[in-house]
Amino acid sequence: MPPMTSLQRKILLIDDEQQILNTTKLSLQASGLKGVITLSDSTLAMTLLTQEPVAVIVLDLRMPKLSGLELLPQIVKAYPDIPIILVTANDEIDTVVEAMKLGAFDYLVKPVEASRLVAAVRKALEMRSMANELSSLKQYMLADRLDHPDVFASIITGLGFNLLVQQVVLSRKTPDLVF
Repeated sequence: MPPMTSLQRKILLIDDEQQILNTTKLSLQASGLKGVITLSDSTLAMTLLTQEPVAVIVLDLRMPKLSGLELLPQIVKAYPDIPIILVTANDEIDTVVEAMKLGAFDYLVKPVEASRLVAAVRKALEMRSMANELSSLKQYMLADRLDHPDVFASIITGLGFNLLVQQVVLSRKTPDLVF
């Protein structure tokens, strides 16, 4: 997985209330988080995700047609690397536990202070970035290739030459030569 570029650091806000989408978007942008996409129809989320790479999703729990709790496992299954922050007015412990079991990264209760929301999104972006770095390092460490083989050419050539000389000498059966 390549590191996230600024274009891939998009934040998707899904809420059926346009006023909340606008306010949340402005809060995130005012704190320096750019690339905020808003979506008021939760049934379009999966389609949008196939077309638009996002780094974090902020998802309302209670929406008509398709609730956040119904959408959450679909997103987690298709896009397990995207952290999802659930936002809702419902602070019942059973709902929180269920959301976390379904794969939510964080759970915020409305009304959410802008600083709390920004902190949660930044934390999710940081976690996503670290996961991408770890994945890249794993791929690099487990790769069966060298990125710059020319750096090792003189070592390999020298070693190959020494082995060749040793084979020639041994083939002559000269006991007094030691390497």
